[in-house]
Amino acid sequence: MFEDWQCPNWNEPWEPELEFRWAKRIAKMIHKANPDLAFVLDAETEGCLFVELRRGEALIGTFTLSTLQRESPLVSMHMGAEEDEFHLTNLAVIPEIPKHYTSQYTYPDEEEFPTSPST
Repeated sequence: MFEDWQCPNWNEPWEPELEFRWAKRIAKMIHKANPDLAFVLDAETEGCLFVELRRGEALIGTFTLSTLQRESPLVSMHMGAEEDEFHLTNLAVIPEIPKHYTSQYTYPDEEEFPTSPST
């Protein structure tokens, strides 16, 4: 399932190898507890890996590593139609979260969350 994932080639100051290893490890942990899920790696944004969690055709959520540390990262998950947010360092809890979601997740609307202040 994860054989086609490629570590991104980002420039300094990013640590793509470390982020990639953590993302893959966490995805495998989630998959072990949720074998019906599929995972899509999104590395288009330099410096930030996103992993999409899919149940059948439905995108049920995403996760990313918010703070990267070698011991344990801060993992941010966004799940379900209500856009529930979780920010966790306890890796043991993470695989349990997707079990409670079946509804389609939609990315937040950029107009609702602007990237720069209005003038």
